Amino acid sequence: MRWMAPELFVEQEDGFQVRPSEQSDIDSFGGIMSQILTNEIPYYYLSSDAAIVLCILVVRLETALGGPPGLVILSSL
Repeated sequence: MRWMAPELFVEQEDGFQVRPSEQSDIDSFGGIMSQILTNEIPYYYLSSDAAIVLCILVVRLETALGGPPGLVILSSL
């Protein structure tokens, strides 16, 4: 879970699971490199796989809606 690309956590519009690709491999590789450089596993501050999935889905939702509410307000000033 911790090294999976975020897009692999959701289904496609047709209901099928997203298949790994070269792009998702690059994302996973970035997680490994980050772990090597920081000596911390990805999402070290989250205690369970469920919390990781929830965190990723919330970020994806915020991005789809234009960002977190506070950021959207600031960007409109």
